[in-house]
Order: sequence, then C-alpha cells, then structure tokens
Amino acid sequence: MRHYTFYKATLLTLALLAGLAGKAWGQTTYTITKAKNTETVHTRTQIIYVDKERELYIPELRINRTEYYNWYVHWYVKGSGTIQHKTVTIKKNEASIRGGSIGDQDQTTKNVLKNETTNGGIFWSKALDTNSTNNPQFGFDASTITYTLPTNLQEGEQVICDISNNKDEELNSNNYKEPTLLKRYVFEIKPAKDIVGKTDTFKIDYPKGSHAINFSMPSIPQNYFWETSGSYKQGESFIFSIGSESGTYKNFYLSKGNNQFTDVIIPSLQVQQIDLSSYNNPVTI
Repeated sequence: MRHYTFYKATLLTLALLAGLAGKAWGQTTYTITKAKNTETVHTRTQIIYVDKERELYIPELRINRTEYYNWYVHWYVKGSGTIQHKTVTIKKNEASIRGGSIGDQDQTTKNVLKNETTNGGIFWSKALDTNSTNNPQFGFDASTITYTLPTNLQEGEQVICDISNNKDEELNSNNYKEPTLLKRYVFEIKPAKDIVGKTDTFKIDYPKGSHAINFSMPSIPQNYFWETSGSYKQGESFIFSIGSESGTYKNFYLSKGNNQFTDVIIPSLQVQQIDLSSYNNPVTI
C-alpha cells in the first residue's frame, strides 16, 4: 500500500495582542454559593503561554449571540494575576461559517460582567439582566476577557471559567447561587519564554486513496512566541505552503464540504483540510 508522507512545521505571522491591565470592577458586588457539582464537573485543561497579557475566551459563546447561549459564565483566577472584560468585535460571516449565529451584522461584546467576592472573580447570568428589553445582554458579551500576568508568576497559576446552561440558579439580592455546572475551562498559565525556540516536525503517513487530510497544529497560533531584538513576538495566524507550489503561502482557511472560505481569516484556526487529489508523491507542508 502506498502512503502519502507529510511534514509540518510551525509557521507564524507576527502580531501582538493588545489589552488593558487590571481587574474589572462593576457597581455591585455579589457573593456566590458554589454549585453542588463544583468538584466533579467535566473539566477541559489547556496550557496558555503569556508574555504580559493574553486574551482568553469561551469558543461556543464567542460565536453565538442568541437566547439559547445565555449561559452562566464565571471567570476567576487561582493565583495573583488579574482579569477583566475585553471588548471584541466578531464578524457575522466568521461566526456563521463556524456554526454560530450572532445576527445579521457584526457584533461587539459589551461589559456585562459583575464582581464577586467568593473567588474574587467576575461573572454573568441572565438573571442579572434587568434591562433585557431595551438593551439585552447575552452570554456572548461575557465570552472574552484579558488576563494580565502578575509581577512574579508562580507555578500553578490558573485562570478558570465555569459555564452552565442549567436554570437551577437562585438570586436573592446580592447573593447568587450557581446553577449545576456544565463545564469548566482551566487555562494553565506559563511564561512565554517557556515556548520560545521550540519547533515541531511531524511525519504523517496516509494510505493511497485518501481524498483529504486534516492538517492539525498542536495549539492555536496565539500560543506560539519567538524572540526578536530582546522582546517577544506572538503568533497571529497560521499560514501554510505545499512543497510543489514554489513556496506560495496561504492562510489557514475553513472548508465545509465543497465550499472553501479562503477569504475569511480566522485567527484561532489550527486545523487545515488538505486536498490530496492533486498529489501522487509525498510533499512537505
């Protein structure tokens, strides 16, 4: 059986993420009673490398601005770094081709996050939305934050986000009882210097007759850094080139069936579908 052999290496474009330092403070502070499944909730953990600050977000909430996704969202830090809401604008076509829905125009998140004293974090629930008719709030608005490194980062620093689509919450004045949690995102914080200079090469064999492969990078582009003139540069998006195409680079783009959305750049995209039908011999990507 013949095989196609592919090699992949980390290819990055330059960018720096900008944000504001400090913790977000609202007008009212709440006390949170933790959910009954807080110790057993399904947890997704990922390592995040940070230079000075880093944008963090919940993927499914960032591309959906609908009543269905009005989930409870609770951000907090285990450590000494700080977090605050980040305003971002999501394009409607990016959300749509990723399976989301934000309406018929681009949408910008607004700061709906409230402060809580239980974990020193920030949170949102539809129960807190007291002006839903004139200026409705959505889980979309609570999807994205900025995390800022402390002066002296210690081992074990984490940013945590608990989310829930359950409705068994209770709000009594400034006391909020969490609903049963759906999922917990844990971002393990590491300094950018730990990833600088690390590159990976992979050899992947595929049997003859395969029509396409999903070419996957280990992490999102923003999780790669390199050093230039004494400062760190952060990845913005992945680009790729197939060896037989004379070094012509393309942005990673999303494919759905026979549709290729090459004109929509999705910065966080880490998987690229490669059409094998045009190649009879191994190539380098």
